[in-house]
Amino acid sequence: MSSNSSVRRKVTISFDKSMILKIFFVILSFLISFFAQKMLYKPQFGTMIDFDMDSSGNVYILSVDERSEQYKVTKVDNLGYVNFEQKLDKSPSGKFFSYRDLEVDSKGNFFIIQEIKDKDVAVSNSSQYPISKEKIEMFSYTGKKIKTVAEHDFSSEGISSTDEYIKKIQVINQKLSIMCANGNMFEVHYVNPYVDESPSKGISFKVNPPTVDDYNWVNDLSISSDGNVFYSTKSGNFYMINSADGSMSDLKTLLPSSESSVSCMSIDAFDNIFFTDLRTGNFYKFSVKTNNVSLLYSIEDNIKINDLKIKDLRRICATKEGYFYASSKSFINPYYVQFGNVNNLISNIRYHIFPYGILFIILGACILLLLFFLIWKISTVGFKRTYISLKATFMFLPAFLIAVSLIVVISTKKSLDKYTKVLRQNQSIGAKIVAQEIKYCANLLPNMIYGQNYMSKDFSSMKVAINNACNDIKDKVGDNSDYIVIYTSDGSKIYSVTSNKYSGSYSYYEDLKFADPDMVDDSIAIVDSFLERDEIETIYSSWSSLKDSDQSSIISKFRDVHGDLIACFAPIKDDKGNIVGMVGNFLDENSHVRKKFLQILKESSLFVGISSILIFAYLCFIMWILLRPMRVLNSGISEMINGHWKNRVPIVSKDEFARISVAFNNMSNKLETYTDNLMDLNTEYLRFVPKKLLNLMGKDKITETNVGDGSSSEMSIVYITFNISKIEKTNNFENNLFLQLKQSYLKIFDIVEKNNGVVQNFASLGATLIFKDPMDALRNSIQILETSEDNIVYKNMRISTGYGPLFVGLIGNDVRRGVSIASEEMQRLIKIDKGMKKINVNFSATESMISKIRKEFDPSLFRLIGRLKDISELTWIKLYEIISSSDTLRKEYNIRTKSMFERAVQLYIDGSFDQARKLFVDILNINKDDSVSLYYINMCDIKLNNIDKNYNLKIGEILEI
Repeated sequence: MSSNSSVRRKVTISFDKSMILKIFFVILSFLISFFAQKMLYKPQFGTMIDFDMDSSGNVYILSVDERSEQYKVTKVDNLGYVNFEQKLDKSPSGKFFSYRDLEVDSKGNFFIIQEIKDKDVAVSNSSQYPISKEKIEMFSYTGKKIKTVAEHDFSSEGISSTDEYIKKIQVINQKLSIMCANGNMFEVHYVNPYVDESPSKGISFKVNPPTVDDYNWVNDLSISSDGNVFYSTKSGNFYMINSADGSMSDLKTLLPSSESSVSCMSIDAFDNIFFTDLRTGNFYKFSVKTNNVSLLYSIEDNIKINDLKIKDLRRICATKEGYFYASSKSFINPYYVQFGNVNNLISNIRYHIFPYGILFIILGACILLLLFFLIWKISTVGFKRTYISLKATFMFLPAFLIAVSLIVVISTKKSLDKYTKVLRQNQSIGAKIVAQEIKYCANLLPNMIYGQNYMSKDFSSMKVAINNACNDIKDKVGDNSDYIVIYTSDGSKIYSVTSNKYSGSYSYYEDLKFADPDMVDDSIAIVDSFLERDEIETIYSSWSSLKDSDQSSIISKFRDVHGDLIACFAPIKDDKGNIVGMVGNFLDENSHVRKKFLQILKESSLFVGISSILIFAYLCFIMWILLRPMRVLNSGISEMINGHWKNRVPIVSKDEFARISVAFNNMSNKLETYTDNLMDLNTEYLRFVPKKLLNLMGKDKITETNVGDGSSSEMSIVYITFNISKIEKTNNFENNLFLQLKQSYLKIFDIVEKNNGVVQNFASLGATLIFKDPMDALRNSIQILETSEDNIVYKNMRISTGYGPLFVGLIGNDVRRGVSIASEEMQRLIKIDKGMKKINVNFSATESMISKIRKEFDPSLFRLIGRLKDISELTWIKLYEIISSSDTLRKEYNIRTKSMFERAVQLYIDGSFDQARKLFVDILNINKDDSVSLYYINMCDIKLNNIDKNYNLKIGEILEI
């Protein structure tokens, strides 16, 4: 008694430990899944293009996945959770869709400019594809597209332009202002997006840049609620266009400095304009009502959120008086801030845990638990048998993997290191080429940071020289420059003077075309105003190193919207040898290295491939030797499977395989006797029950079936009958008829069995065929008709086809059984067959069949010949005549009369017998052999004259007598 109790206690303790371990694994799985979801389940923005914030603090982010070219808008609430991700329309073939200028109204609805470029136009490079259309699309606050608010079609005006027409959109008090430019002529349009109206044109004015074709002379625009337009130029000027009389006012004297560059303009409901001065990086407010400009934030001011300063923010905008928002300059971990009257930091952007997050956690936990279970099961069960092939594979596989991995790693690393070294040397050469090219204007470079020198003769000459230098770089060192930036200093601050942006002539344009590089600014600007802290520090450090040393170039690393950058700086010296500026030659490192990596991989693939082939050849040779007896035995088994029961396996070794071969030969001797009898029986049985018919039931053998087994599915049915009554009675009629039927069935069986069909039933007067595919059924029926047109039986054959649910099942008892079918469509075909001889039609199809083959079948080979009551007597079914494709004359007549014939049939169905009769007479005038038309004329006469009261006159039925 005590012994049993002790056993029970041990079992209980073991069980408790097992439960504790399982609970531990469950909790561990959920914890791992939760933290993985929290860390990894974050939105992938790709390249971020624009953003805006509504009055509730929700952020709307426009971004694009560069590889898939998928643009999307992501809405993030003020706690950092994603509300939705709305994917925008992708580019169709021959077009390129791009999106820009995201603007949100006070209701949370947002607007985006869609730009459509025509890629079918032949251009010198992919940056020159002309814009065919621009649209302003409106979306709801839930991300659903509402409508197109405005549209500009370049093609309708016969214009081919690469410059956008819609420059900027702005929303104030739910009214959308659209600022457009055609060359240097600017127009303002207004539209209320909540009313179905076309945009109305407002004020228009012309801007006169120093150079006539400088269409990018305007730096920024904004419109007040009374329609006045404020715009700044890249020379530092600031103007107002009065909406009342179109007069221009120069507001430059109101700016805090004569050397200002107004950018990132926004306006609130009180007509206060807010802007950033790119020359200082400071943020200002301009009161339209008082014409007063006041400093709100200096570039070094703290915004009272962590240690963030104004210089950490990109494009500061205002929603209302005292409320501001901006995005980070950082693209690695982007964040968005509200500051002023309310302070809020939106960072660590992520998806909601509920409801989808919890589903990911549960899924992750289940996967981890399954992994734990498999590891436990493998460790406890072990392997009962190890195959020789696995032994050989595991013997040589580690050596193969190690060898190939070492080859790939070593060769790729060496090649990439060498390429990177050459790349940076070429970068340095490129930077020096540009510095040498613009040396003639080096003395004037420090003066170019002042607004009045922008687009001066010297400035324009310098830009031309930079373009020439870039072409020189491509000729001398290849495509090793994505864009060039020229810097200078006033002694304390460093300014970006001008840049040469990448274009479609560069091989990396496709990787960089979605957004402007972070390091490039169109205007003369202090680098502190548009770069991140670490980038600013690197720029100043590079400048200091060049000033304080005799280095001819310096290599530095940066980050921008596209990823890692390599920059090479070369000094620009004046006539006295003083460094007055520097050239920055920038490369997108990821794109260049990735392309080179693929090139190296392609070049080394031949060597790796040869090594792989040799190793696998050696492995195969070893396995071939080891498994030779097994192959002999396997060959013998294969022969037996193929029915060669008398085959015996030769003894080719003296090991364990020899014993197996002897046992196999003994087994073959006994199986030979049994299988011969079974094969004979099976062969005879298949004569009566085709295997394909069993397959329709989901069975392979009759021994697998029981009475009542069956399967239902959609099938095509072909019902064939022979009209013996029309065959001329001659001497020895029955014997000749039997021979004719025998020949016919031989041909029918041959056609059907070769074309995916099965003969379900046949008798002296016809056969029933089954096909899965409707077109197979139709093609086989036509082939049966056309195989032997001179045959007496074929001339008197009727074929009707249909499609519908078909039940194939086993009927009978334990002694006798057979496969039969049940189908309403089959009953319809039997009814149709009885009536076909009245109208002298030998090939017909129901509407269920026609509906399945209409798209694939030549319409000239069938026509509607009427309708008849269904077997249920509650509905009607349409009947179609199928015309042999070999009967070209009849096919031609059908093409000519099909429309008229089917219209006449419809008149007959509608009870318009007089009109129907006239059309059928017209058809007979065209085709005197049209037996169906003749039948219909007779039926119309019966209907019109009511010849016999005994007729069951159902209006519209073709086979009513």
